[in-house]
This record gives sequence, structure tokens and C-alpha cells, in this order.
Amino acid sequence: MSTFDVTVFRANPDASLRRRTHKKSRDGCLACKKRRTKCGEERPGCVKCSNTKTACIYDTESSVQLRSSKTRLRDGPSLIPPGSLNTAAQTMAVDGVRIRLSDLFALDQHAPPASLSTVRLLQHFQSIASATLGDSTVQHVMSSHVAHNSWSQPYTMHMLLAVSSAHLQRLTRASTTPEESRRSTLAEAEHWHNGLALYRAALASPASRNPTAHNVDALIGTTFLSVIFAFALEDQIPANAFLTNYDEAVAHALSPLAAGSGILALDHAVPMQSAVAWMPVLRKGNDRVGTYTDQSPGTAGLPPAFVRLCGVDEQSCAVNNEYHSILRLLAPLLRLERSVEHFTKLIAFGGRTFGLFRPLLRKRDARALLLLAYWIALLRQLDQWWLNVRVRSSCAAIVTYLRTVGDPGVEALLAFPALGGEGGYEYLWDSPVEE
Repeated sequence: MSTFDVTVFRANPDASLRRRTHKKSRDGCLACKKRRTKCGEERPGCVKCSNTKTACIYDTESSVQLRSSKTRLRDGPSLIPPGSLNTAAQTMAVDGVRIRLSDLFALDQHAPPASLSTVRLLQHFQSIASATLGDSTVQHVMSSHVAHNSWSQPYTMHMLLAVSSAHLQRLTRASTTPEESRRSTLAEAEHWHNGLALYRAALASPASRNPTAHNVDALIGTTFLSVIFAFALEDQIPANAFLTNYDEAVAHALSPLAAGSGILALDHAVPMQSAVAWMPVLRKGNDRVGTYTDQSPGTAGLPPAFVRLCGVDEQSCAVNNEYHSILRLLAPLLRLERSVEHFTKLIAFGGRTFGLFRPLLRKRDARALLLLAYWIALLRQLDQWWLNVRVRSSCAAIVTYLRTVGDPGVEALLAFPALGGEGGYEYLWDSPVEE
């Protein structure tokens, strides 16, 4: 026998070379699987989730057996199907989460106790929906911090569940009955209403004026969730919406901007060196030289087509031209390469301009409505499930209305919003402003 054979196949191997016996964790909880750590598989909740105060939810026995590794890669995590909680351990695990949710909702006297469907919504957010929101930085914070913070702030939990329900309804719309859809819509609206009421109360409380890392993270996370849900809520509006009820259509168009204004208020209250979890996201809303908040007077850097349309000259500023601030904030966004990684810059524009657009749109200013349509069309590049339908229907409704106002300057610039953000807008720079 060769030396190689003897070395590899010796009958009594040294104990130090033996592989230690170990038990693989095949049925660990979803949180440990997401963290890629070995789960102790304690029921109803594992030790690691207990230590990190994370909701410990186990996948169902049936779904574990049915899903092959190829199916996991193709379809992603599966949900707990109704009626599949068929073991005592699984029922105890879900009941534990449901009781914790009910205790949290007890802080809000208007909220009903949590149900099994509420637990499913929480699981859906943690395992699927959080990975569909915003750019990579936002997704990381949503999955690693927002779900955790929601256990201490009822308004965050309500908003999280509303967004999760909106996402789940879009995924299962074809397979749900009208009655199931009705119940889901009611639950979604209830979470939105309760979360919004508690969130507004939190913003008005003394604690929001003396921010700490904990409450700022919860407030900012809830603000982003409220912006997302505001876009997803009633995302399909008719093309004649501004013609049949202008005021209602304007309120619908401004609702995401109003939600986004909360981010700006908190942004100003938190030092940029603060160690809050959302700070990397907030920093992406601008650059080191303040390009995306610049309010320099004059026309430098502004698209010539908008300069002419809005009557801007070298002496124009926020004081003497009501469009100038909006143009200053919109212009750098028009020069960005299309990428979801510009998510924060694009969403922050809405919060920064809410107070500028509102008085103009209330008096039916066609130029302001055109500028709003350009921003909405720019959002198409983000390609988000909660945005795409809203962008197309809002742009169509605005363009339909603007074609009736009889302003040739406005009509000449409708191409980009008319395509719902799918085309280009190089024509804005084609004709330089005459000296």
C-alpha cells in the first residue's frame, strides 16, 4: 500500500483529526436563516431572537418539505398559507408573536387585538416586502432596523403592516376572493389610519423636539413607510381626474409630498454626524456641496426651456419668482443617470417642495403642475411596485388636463410626462436662453 493510501485511510485516525459531531439546523426560525446563523430551534421562540428582541417566526412544516432549493431561488421565501399551522409548536410560536402584537396595540386604545393574519403580514414584511422598498441602503435599514423598532413603537408597526398588506394584495390579487380582498383592504386602511394618527401625535410630542437615536430612527422609518403607502394608496386615478374634480385630484397628487415633508423636518433636527440607523439614507439625499438643496439666484444650471416658460432671469430668486426654488431643486435631478440608487434624492424633492407646490396648485397654476408632472415621471426610473401604477396614471391625468388649459408653452413640454417617464427630456436643453 502506498504512503498516500496509508496516510488517508489509516484504521485508527488521531482523535484531533476527527470531525466534531454536530447537528445541522434545518428547521430554524426565519430570523436566524436571514442572519445566516445557527438557530437553537427552541419553541415558541429561539434564544437568539429572544436576546435580540426579534420576532421569532418558524416556517411551516409543509412549506419546508415542499420547497426545493431551486424553487427557493426562483420564487423566494414562501408565506405561511392559511390553515397550515397544524402542529402545537408552530401554533405556540405564532401565538407568542400574536400576543406580543396585541400587547403593543394595547397602547393604542383604538386598535383591535392582533390576529393570525396580522402575524402573517409581519412575516411577509420581514421576509419579502422589506427587500422591495427603495434602494439597497433603504432595504438594509428596513430589514435590519425598522422591523426591530416597530416592537417599541405602535405607529411604526401599524405603518409596517399597512405597507406589507399593500404589497401582499398586489402579489395575490389574482387568487383572492372578493370577500378576502375586502377584508384585506379594510385591515390595511385600519393600520394606515391608526399608524398615521399615532405618528402625528408622536411628531407633535416634546420627544420629537429633543430627538434621541431611538425615537428618531422610529420616526424616520415611519415617515419613509408613510411616503411609500401614500404612493400605493389609490394609485390608479382616471385620466380625467383633474377635469372632473380638480381640488380632489390635487390633494391626491400632493399626499406623498406631504408625507415626505416629515423626513425634512427630522433631517434638520438630527446632526449629520448622529449615529442613527437612517443616517446613511439621509446622507444620500444630498452631496457635500449641497447640490440638491441649492437656492442660488439666476439661471445657471437651469434647463433653458423651463427658464423661458417660468420667466426666470439673472435676478430671479425665491423672493421674486414663485417657480425659482422648485426649478433649483428639480434641475439637478434631471441631470442624474437613471438608477434606483437615487431613491433618497428623488423622494426628498417631494418633501422639500410640498410647501412650494401647494399654493400654486390651489390656484390652478399650469406651469407648477407641469413641473410636478416632471418629478412624478422621474420616479419611474425607481421601478417600485408601489410607484409604477401611480406614476403612469398621475402623469396621464395631469397631461390630459394641461392639454385643455390653452398654454402653448406648457403644451410644448408635455412629451416626457406624456410617456409616463419612459422617454427622454433632452429637448429641455436644446435651445439656449437668448442673452
